[in-house]
Amino acid sequence: MPKSIAVGSGAEVIVSDEDYAALSRHKWHLDIDGYARSNVPSDVRRQTQIHMHRVIAGLARGDRRYVDHINGNKLDNRRENLRICSGAENGWNVRLSKRNSSGYKGVSFEKRSGKWQVRIRQKGKQIFLGYYEFPEEAAHAYNKAAVRLHGEFAVLNPVGGAFYASDRAAHHTTGGGNAD
Repeated sequence: MPKSIAVGSGAEVIVSDEDYAALSRHKWHLDIDGYARSNVPSDVRRQTQIHMHRVIAGLARGDRRYVDHINGNKLDNRRENLRICSGAENGWNVRLSKRNSSGYKGVSFEKRSGKWQVRIRQKGKQIFLGYYEFPEEAAHAYNKAAVRLHGEFAVLNPVGGAFYASDRAAHHTTGGGNAD
């Protein structure tokens, strides 16, 4: 049964039962990015900062790997919601930007052509996926590429109808591995 740990400002972080006792010994607060953080004594300095999700995942200070919140909620630090990943994989599991004007990840309107263009990132490069008449078609194209390239880290656009059903089916049938 998950438990909650107060982090100040009325917020609470959800943690797995097996982590509660060890984590509740610390005083936690939210950092500027919205992650639970605590100051602890250090041999090198008077204090050092630790992040709750990294402690739960067992990553030591200096470990360059990332801890991804599968559901995107930084306040959900249950073990089943955390996974160790690379920086690229962590970046793939990012929700739609607030600055996005199309309403779909990877989709933007291209004024010269009067069409919706689709782009996705893989291995540090941006890949152009084409132009589409309708934003929903473009979102579907992004979803297909995201499943193929990003596997279990793919964040899919919520496209209705047949597009959405086929994207979700493909997402669940991929083995979670990433394409080359």
